[in-house]
Amino acid sequence: MKNINHCFLSFRSAFVGAIAKSWHDHEYKKKFISTCKNTNNDILKFLEENPASENTSFISPWKNLSIQFRYKNLVWNPVDGRKWLGDNSGIILNIPKIPEKNDNSAEFLARYYNIFPTFYGLINHSPKKLISEEAINHNTPLIDYTESHLFDVDMISYTDESIRHFSAVIMEAIALYWRNEDFRNELTPESETNKINDGDIVNDKSPVLSKWLGFKNPWDMNILFNYDDSFELTESSLASNSIPSNVICLAYPESPSITSEDNTLLPMALANYNQDGSILPFSCS
Repeated sequence: MKNINHCFLSFRSAFVGAIAKSWHDHEYKKKFISTCKNTNNDILKFLEENPASENTSFISPWKNLSIQFRYKNLVWNPVDGRKWLGDNSGIILNIPKIPEKNDNSAEFLARYYNIFPTFYGLINHSPKKLISEEAINHNTPLIDYTESHLFDVDMISYTDESIRHFSAVIMEAIALYWRNEDFRNELTPESETNKINDGDIVNDKSPVLSKWLGFKNPWDMNILFNYDDSFELTESSLASNSIPSNVICLAYPESPSITSEDNTLLPMALANYNQDGSILPFSCS
């Protein structure tokens, strides 16, 4: 890459780099874990402000997405197939306020889809807005930035069939939620509302989607829902940019317990954590 001192990383690259650094830098690990357990200062913001290397940078591409450590830490098991042990990752999807009038509910649902064509939501900025004025003054061609993965959001996978199908299922689920009380009570039980708001984890709702909509979850990922009556789809509300973020819930992978003679397990464990492919930007070990 020409005339640029920093390499801009995709989320997955920056995240794996932060994990690797946290395995040997205890202060970095402490900040990494504690910071990334709340909505206001999640993993995305941490990676922007605390890159694993002085020569690498990360800029979050998403407008309405938060990534947090919510599950118990993963533990590496080098004996039983060399794999990580722990909970699946998860995604919390916010359901918008039930429309007061049925005659505009279809329009509201279309607006939701405009905001969340996939559960990742929309991209935050165009390439030109993210490139600094100083870098532009170097007359570096835009293609050099894209080749550096500054805008490498292939994990969003708008073209992936399973992601597209899931987006359609979410639309069906919201439409049914707005009109069917029984479905509402199963998807967002009142007893779970405070748990999600307090940062706790609730039961996977994949079986509910299977029962009502025939959806078979293709991932080792828990699907969770939160009804947010402050999430309004009126034009005035959307103009105020008060859209709640969907939340990807992860578990921090603890460094394997090793001896000095067995430190080759560290790269193996990291590679195993990262082996799940490019569709999802996190591990579902």
